[in-house]
Amino acid sequence: MNKRQIVASLNKIANTLDNTGLYKEATTLTNVMKRLAYNFDDEERKFEERELSRYDKSIDHDSEFGDYSAIGKLEESETMLRYKDALNDPNSDESNGEDTRLTESVYRLLEEALMSTPLEGDLRRGDTYDDLEHWVSGEKSLVHVFQDREVDMDERQN
Repeated sequence: MNKRQIVASLNKIANTLDNTGLYKEATTLTNVMKRLAYNFDDEERKFEERELSRYDKSIDHDSEFGDYSAIGKLEESETMLRYKDALNDPNSDESNGEDTRLTESVYRLLEEALMSTPLEGDLRRGDTYDDLEHWVSGEKSLVHVFQDREVDMDERQN
């Protein structure tokens, strides 16, 4: 049983104690729960803080993130959709790396769309290709891909 499961089980027991009128016991158990929850190892806590930071930014992206509206508009452009289709087709020249003209067009469009954002000038091909995989697979929107990249850039700088 991991710590999360233990804390969840203790929470259920504390609620049961509370519902049956055993308030002192419920409070004691709640305090034990708090100590356990606080004592997660540092890596897990850092991961949780990072995820909370991303979540907080996604809720209030207007004040936290750069303006990625140009990226949002770009997402449904003919060039981007052709690029997405090409990468999803294992037989395409673009997917095989034999023809990179479409990729070059996409990078030019992305560079333009990222102007006046915190990521301006940060478009490194290897990282961007890895980031775009999340969009190509349908896992994330282009806006979320670049918002996550901004969070990663902030973390590297801090």
